[in-house]
Amino acid sequence: MADIQTLVNQVLARAEQEEQAKLQAFETETDEALKKAKAQIDETTANEKRHIEEAEAKKLQTQKQSYLNTLRNEKLQAKQALLDSVYQEAIVGLQQLSSEEFTGLIQGAYSQLDTLENAELKIGEFSQHQFDADQVRAINDQVQIAAEFIPKRSGFIISQNDVDYNFTFEAIIEQKKAVLAPKLVKHAF
Repeated sequence: MADIQTLVNQVLARAEQEEQAKLQAFETETDEALKKAKAQIDETTANEKRHIEEAEAKKLQTQKQSYLNTLRNEKLQAKQALLDSVYQEAIVGLQQLSSEEFTGLIQGAYSQLDTLENAELKIGEFSQHQFDADQVRAINDQVQIAAEFIPKRSGFIISQNDVDYNFTFEAIIEQKKAVLAPKLVKHAF
């Protein structure tokens, strides 16, 4: 009976060893599966974190560029407003010429024409105070002076044979903007 007990003990010991080996193999397999799953989770988490960081960086870059664009546009608008005020001041300065200076401008315009035959002088509404009809007639009495004024303009227009020679101060300043603008920008900004 001792032999049977020994045999039973050996069988039980072998069964226990086999169970231990299976348990050990299962634990090893489980540990490897857990490590693999943890590595995948870590990789997925790192990828998601990287994607989120990249998306946030792009979003911040877009916001920064939008802010810079807005700032640049506001700066350009301020510069344009300043330039417009300079042009407006130039017109106001021309509107403050004396009647002699204004008549001198008209005389200069007359000298550019081949003949004054059929010429009509129209004065701008804002230059009425500068205009002296007697001084203009003293230059040349061939030119007709229009009875009505050019609305909302300063300076004058000489009309001759269906051609208008525009010497309104607004038109002169507008024409000079292309030449003056780069110089003003260079000196002012």
